[in-house]
Amino acid sequence: MKYGKAIQERFFVKNREAQIVNSVLGICGEAGEVADLFKKFMFHPKSKLKDESKMKVELRSELGDVLWYLSALNELMFGDSLFDLAKDNIKKLTERYPELYGDVKLKDLTL
Repeated sequence: MKYGKAIQERFFVKNREAQIVNSVLGICGEAGEVADLFKKFMFHPKSKLKDESKMKVELRSELGDVLWYLSALNELMFGDSLFDLAKDNIKKLTERYPELYGDVKLKDLTL
């Protein structure tokens, strides 16, 4: 089963529109938590996150939460994989910045 589908099926809400809104708000909230980690790491002198290894553990967890909501939203809206999304992004970037992405071969990409 695809990751995004497994997530979508486990939402507390079952209405598709509510799942979409939940996903969008979840991405925003979790991205805010990533930003907050860096703020604490960089600017809070007494933060437990001043230890880079502790911060990385927390960061890994928060990035997983962002991925969770992103996967669900991608599944709900497009029904394909995050790898398909990544390839579409590379195509867009290749058109926009051929000097930076022109040598990327989509068939050679992995996630």
